[in-house]
Amino acid sequence: YVRSINCFYFPHIVSFDDQAPKAADIFAVLEKKIKTDPSLVKKVNGVYHFKLNGANGAQSWTVDLKNGEGAVKQEAPSTADCT
Repeated sequence: YVRSINCFYFPHIVSFDDQAPKAADIFAVLEKKIKTDPSLVKKVNGVYHFKLNGANGAQSWTVDLKNGEGAVKQEAPSTADCT
């Protein structure tokens, strides 16, 4: 679980209690933002690999803001610009 996040894009899912959003919830918001603003791919130009550990075990997430129209996937990228 993500307990808090300080980000302009996520004010409606930020929580400090035991009902904090799951990682999938946050990545879903990122994916929606990428789809509604494809210019982010050109502006950011990077592939981000998030390695998360929690009560449900380890997870890998990829936020690709470098290739095509951008993408969010629950898997490790073949290469990343940032981990």
